[in-house]
Amino acid sequence: MTKQATRVLVTNDDGIDGEGLRVLTATLVAHGYEPIVIAPDSDYSGAGTSIISRAASSFSGTSREIAYQQRTLAEAPGVEAYAVAAPPAMCALLAMRGAFGEPADIVASGINWGLNTGGAVRHSGTVSAAVTAAAFGVPAVAVSAEHKFDDLDAPLRFDTAAEVAVQLMKLLPTSGHQILNINVPRCGLSELAGIAAASVSQISRYRSYVEEKTENVLKMGFMVTDDQVEPESDTGMVMAGFAAVSSLVGTTSIDCSDLIRRFAEEAV
Repeated sequence: MTKQATRVLVTNDDGIDGEGLRVLTATLVAHGYEPIVIAPDSDYSGAGTSIISRAASSFSGTSREIAYQQRTLAEAPGVEAYAVAAPPAMCALLAMRGAFGEPADIVASGINWGLNTGGAVRHSGTVSAAVTAAAFGVPAVAVSAEHKFDDLDAPLRFDTAAEVAVQLMKLLPTSGHQILNINVPRCGLSELAGIAAASVSQISRYRSYVEEKTENVLKMGFMVTDDQVEPESDTGMVMAGFAAVSSLVGTTSIDCSDLIRRFAEEAV
């Protein structure tokens, strides 16, 4: 009896026309997976956990209409693919709710244009799609490829990031980990220093700033700082030439009974 291929939800925040998503999808096919692509119809970079579509109908209190369109990917023409007028977290939510057939066994979000390390993890649509899907009990990876701020026109190595991601996906279902955030340097597979476990950096080396403010318009800029990041962090590992792998934990909590006791005491 032929073993059924593992069904993989592929999404991203750069949109269904993003090169990274298409390279990842084709790589999954080459490795024997069965991808289904459910991705935003446009760029939703930085959308984070938003599930609000720019083009959706007004929320009635019980429902909202969201447009979608079936697409064909030239890089993987046999793969079922849909462009949805919604951010990545909503795409993942719709997929896991069965809007496009059976929910996937594993989720691959990306490959993002640029790293999602440090503070960017909080805002990343790529990461949020993986976190949203993983809430349904399936393992998920978020994959990002490095760009260079001093050479933005140079091609990214989505091929390297895709191969690293697929190799880790093979191990993920039996690993005890739920969500992997994978950040890969811009280099060939053979040029990687290795694959390393990494913490999420607490130092923002890649930073936004207000570049200009005119009447009714704010212009945001992005820069690389000279701040020294933690060597064992995601940013530090990528700077050292490693593919950085961080195991993320979704929405969770710690005990705050001490705070409640203080509240009760001071309320008397």
